[in-house]
Amino acid sequence: MTIMSHPITWTQSRVSAILPYSLYLLIMVLLVVRFVSLDIDPPDFLARYTTSHLTDPYQYTSHARNAVLFDEWNPFGYHRWDVFKYSAVSGLSYLLFTLFGVSRITANVSGLLLNIGGIIFFILGLRIFRPIRECLITGAILCINSVLFFYGRLPFLENGLIFLSGATFFFFLHYHDTYTGNIVAGFLIAAAALCGKLFGAVFVVPVIATHIFLTGGRSIRKITSMFAGFFVGGILLIFVFYEGKIPLMLTYYQEQAVGLYGIPESLQSLKAFLFQFFAFGARLGFLKLTPFISLLALMSLGILLLTVEKRKPNQLPIVPIIFAAVWLISASFGLMALNYRPLRYSLFLYFPISALAGYLIYAVFSRRISLSGQFFWISIPIFFFSTWFLTVQVITGYMPVLRAVISGSLSFLATALFAASVTGVVFILLRGGTRHISQYIAVPIIALLIIGALMKQTSCIYEGLSRPGNYLKRYNHDISQLIEKNAVLAGPFAPALTIDNNLRGIIFYFSLPETEPDLFLRFPISHVVSDLSNWRYAQRDYPQYSALPSTATLPIQNVTINLIGVNHVDIMPTSFERAALAYANRQYDSSLAFYRQFCDSHPGNLTAQLSLLEILLTTGRYKEFEQQFDFLVKHHPYDFRIHMIGHRGYSFLHRQTGKWSYRERAENHKKTAIEINPFAGALK
Repeated sequence: MTIMSHPITWTQSRVSAILPYSLYLLIMVLLVVRFVSLDIDPPDFLARYTTSHLTDPYQYTSHARNAVLFDEWNPFGYHRWDVFKYSAVSGLSYLLFTLFGVSRITANVSGLLLNIGGIIFFILGLRIFRPIRECLITGAILCINSVLFFYGRLPFLENGLIFLSGATFFFFLHYHDTYTGNIVAGFLIAAAALCGKLFGAVFVVPVIATHIFLTGGRSIRKITSMFAGFFVGGILLIFVFYEGKIPLMLTYYQEQAVGLYGIPESLQSLKAFLFQFFAFGARLGFLKLTPFISLLALMSLGILLLTVEKRKPNQLPIVPIIFAAVWLISASFGLMALNYRPLRYSLFLYFPISALAGYLIYAVFSRRISLSGQFFWISIPIFFFSTWFLTVQVITGYMPVLRAVISGSLSFLATALFAASVTGVVFILLRGGTRHISQYIAVPIIALLIIGALMKQTSCIYEGLSRPGNYLKRYNHDISQLIEKNAVLAGPFAPALTIDNNLRGIIFYFSLPETEPDLFLRFPISHVVSDLSNWRYAQRDYPQYSALPSTATLPIQNVTINLIGVNHVDIMPTSFERAALAYANRQYDSSLAFYRQFCDSHPGNLTAQLSLLEILLTTGRYKEFEQQFDFLVKHHPYDFRIHMIGHRGYSFLHRQTGKWSYRERAENHKKTAIEINPFAGALK
């Protein structure tokens, strides 16, 4: 027996020694890979949940871009979005733009550096009290998270929030026992709210909960110190940033909180509250994109409630996990209440989720799980709601047959009874004393979840990097030629379509509750770049422009961006714009002549070349259409727009000639277009 035990002991010690270095290597590789191809579009799979990754990121760097390119932070004096100017991502992007020039890459680097900085601060904070292996496991989970990976490569406000949240986490855990430390932590929370996202203020909850956990009622002075830093810091930041424009800031936050999407439905009735609670994970999309990581975190939350002991001499080692658990619960309930919850809001949740998942993995493989359930009155409701939430998410996301059987009020009742039964059984068993979880059960389950997480996240990262789209970069190039250099773009896509060129732009959403009737009179807007839904609002609010034709259509993922000329009094239209206007007026020969003129002078403008294809088909020049199409598809085989035009063109030729070969070519090009862009078939 002694002889046989040596190889096992030696193998375990070798694995234990190699594991930290393997995790270090994995984290470093994943961090380096984040810098690969920073000029490509975000991956298509994000569009299943939101399109904000196409419109929003470069709004937050637009003030810094203006300052560097035009020597004015706000060249048109339009102050509706001044809050963006004072964000962390705006400040860092200004520094990077000044040093390395304005481009999509430098803008994305600003978000990426903040994201990575937040990860580093978070791991350093965790390391203060947690074992190094657990910290490395948590770091690996954060780095392999595909949502954090791709959203972290964009200059979202959420990445500024992540950086400041990580700094708060680190600083509070390091200096939680000093009054000065709590004052600084309060200031950082205020900065997270005002320079990141407003819901960063939720950090006061885990700070309070951690103090109560450590010292009970004796921590009131430290909590008061934190609030002092929070309020004084908030007032100071508001005064420095906004001076006499505080009403402007308040108007922005009021509009974002309730003006755009109304009073939170969850506050209006119990049924609405339950619906918002259970729809939370599905609507954000983070449970679908990171199911195994989220499941590990929920299991960890339940186990944490049953492993924390009363009156333990030294509670400090568990403090970071308690902080993370309260962070996850409080932030989830805060975000749950909102009517608008885009996927990027989940970035704030992935840090406590990863900490909880890392805690569980380390505990299972270290054989350190013994359940006791001493905090029954706290543990029972949280365990019940966690089980209920998890049950609903599994049924709605992965069991369509069962979802069809139980739906509506019946699903609430059935899943609640199931969760109550599980909770009852667990706590009845724990009444008998401490229960140990068998390694033969725990290790295989956790190992399968780890394998599932690795497969899911690496496949998403591989998909996003191996099928790169360069449409936004291409459109930036094309649009700078399609219109005059002194043109001014307005609309939700203006920042995204000017980040790689020197055109001027104004951020504007036509779907805002408070319209601006004199918008086109106050500002020298020459063109609107908008998706169809926003343009419909514009047609409603500005009927004088309702009949204007689209100069160019710029499809990307599941959105078609329309370029629409609204004012040519001071700006001469290009030959491309003349061609588009002639086409809209059915002057096809004139349109063809202008398109040819433009394409001859700008042969690299693919948007113009595709427009030329359309007019060739319209004017019956079928042979030339085929020749031009074959040339374009040869040089741009992975552009779905070309294949969609091929589908429409050859479908038309099939109807005209009856040739079966045209129909086959049409179907092949449609299939290829959808392989490149899964949403291509539904675009208008």
